[in-house]
Amino acid sequence: MKKLYQPFEIRKIAQQLLNTNKNIEIEENYIGRSDASVYILIFEKRKYVLKAQQVKEQKSLHKLKNILLKLQTKLPVNKVIKYVQTQNQEFLLTDYIEGEPIFLYGEKKDGKNVGIILGKTLKMIHNTDFSDFEVNNEFENRIAKVKKLILENEFRPAIIKETFGDKSTLEIIDYINSLIPQKWDLVLTHGDFCLPNILIKNNKLSGIIDLIDCRICDRAYDIYYALWSLNYNKMNRFKEDFLVSYSIDKIPSKTIKLIGIIDWLWYDYQKDLISEDFLMECK
Repeated sequence: MKKLYQPFEIRKIAQQLLNTNKNIEIEENYIGRSDASVYILIFEKRKYVLKAQQVKEQKSLHKLKNILLKLQTKLPVNKVIKYVQTQNQEFLLTDYIEGEPIFLYGEKKDGKNVGIILGKTLKMIHNTDFSDFEVNNEFENRIAKVKKLILENEFRPAIIKETFGDKSTLEIIDYINSLIPQKWDLVLTHGDFCLPNILIKNNKLSGIIDLIDCRICDRAYDIYYALWSLNYNKMNRFKEDFLVSYSIDKIPSKTIKLIGIIDWLWYDYQKDLISEDFLMECK
């Protein structure tokens, strides 16, 4: 997480947003990964979350604010309190959701129902009305970009070999095309359905956070990242409970494999920081 702000700067900003000159206790949050700097504010026995970052077109806090406002009455998400944008900075103040990330909960003796909670939470998101969200073709556009980059030999030879073996360029394109479903199974997706973004309190779901990538997309996108996150956090023991709790008739394994391949190549091309075991084997 980039430290863009000094403590005295954040305290001054927090006082302005909360309209007070009184002292505010500030803690920086280091759990998870965010493009923004994230702070926990404690003021008059109440906690708040303050996100701060440079203004950007994608993954903007203004976008997050609008997503949260649409979901306030539908899902257990942060309630928006105030959003402010200056010439080159933006700040989003929300309430604080009590709870711990589900991967920490899963390490405890009473954390045996991680898979069940995870599956029911994802089902709840996917059953949410999305009529006030615009259709987003981001993933379809990413597939097209990846195929173009493959044809132009823009990827590292090692990653192409690791992902596709000895397939020729045209065979790789044909293989990717064979994984694309005839019709996308569109639902409202979290967009980053990983364990740090699901909060638990008293053995129950308390909140869903980091919804900057929430959009209409194929349900397999969230399923893939849930499975990836279970694997990454060494919690594959909850995989079956998750799938049973999510209760889908047939797991879209081809679409899941497609998502794994496309995002693996795309994030490597973007030189993003990802785990080497990002590409999971989908049976």
